[in-house]
Amino acid sequence: MTIIQTDLIKSFERPDHFGIYLPFVLERIEQNIRYPHFDSYEIEQFILEINDLEEVLQMNIKQFYEWGN
Repeated sequence: MTIIQTDLIKSFERPDHFGIYLPFVLERIEQNIRYPHFDSYEIEQFILEINDLEEVLQMNIKQFYEWGN
């Protein structure tokens, strides 16, 4: 399963780490269940593009925190 940029998150406390927001991934899985060739139980790994990861890690997220300005 491909992890897209909107699935990636970054923490203010740990700016050199990233996470995957699983509710977004689950929503896409549920949308794809209607396709006959798609079986969510066969998902064994996540794939993400390095470009997406680099972009998220370079984001300045302080602007989203009122106390971070």
